[in-house]
Amino acid sequence: MQSYGKSMNTEIVSLYAMALLKEKQITKDASEALDYIQSSKTTYGFGSTQATALALKAITEFTKVSISTTFSATATMKLNDQPIDLTQKDNNGNVILKNLKINSGKNNFDIKIDEQSLIPYLFYVQYQTFTPNNSKDCKIALKTKSLVNKIKISETARVEIEVQNKDKRQVSNPISRIGIPGGLTPEPWQLKELVEKNVIDYYEIFGNELVFYFRKLDANEIRKINIDFKGIVPGNYKGVASSAYLYYENEHKNWNSGIQIEVVP
Repeated sequence: MQSYGKSMNTEIVSLYAMALLKEKQITKDASEALDYIQSSKTTYGFGSTQATALALKAITEFTKVSISTTFSATATMKLNDQPIDLTQKDNNGNVILKNLKINSGKNNFDIKIDEQSLIPYLFYVQYQTFTPNNSKDCKIALKTKSLVNKIKISETARVEIEVQNKDKRQVSNPISRIGIPGGLTPEPWQLKELVEKNVIDYYEIFGNELVFYFRKLDANEIRKINIDFKGIVPGNYKGVASSAYLYYENEHKNWNSGIQIEVVP
């Protein structure tokens, strides 16, 4: 299904894990396969739709098998060489790690388990940044530019958007997500016109983002999109970072800093 990169790998490993779990026991290979699947999870899932579906099937099957398996070994954990308190648990007896001291920049997390033992675990990290780092492997380039940074209520701010396929081959299902500054809204008639003129194939407003969908982009093709944001509430606003990527390879993204516009009475 036109899978690329990490999404394709997740699909393959998920099928492999489900084949191993037909033996109804947790083996080292099955555990390592689940580690890979869990490490591929992002805010948007495990990659593409089919990669996410297969990953969830593999995790569900692993959970079913692990319920009937007894784990007796203990684990020790360290963050930046400092021991982690494992005494805090939820109602189900699961250890919860909270309020850990995280350094700016690089951090080291260590977990040690006896070589002869297996303990299923999930280590999940969530963080925020104004503009994430770009992936050098992203096939899509994005440029966003606001022609004005200050407007009055009911006036519009023109934003120029450029989406380019950097690859020498045609790519399928590219997406661009444009952060909408608070206090402003895109013009509905203009979005409809973009679809009618085949500048974009589909759009939706998802939370505080304006999302543009394209069926394909030819080799080195550039799509230029002009959109007006109308000021409706006074204030100084900065949208979330805008991004562009392939739907089936969403681990590689190109980011732009959020659009900043002031609306005055």
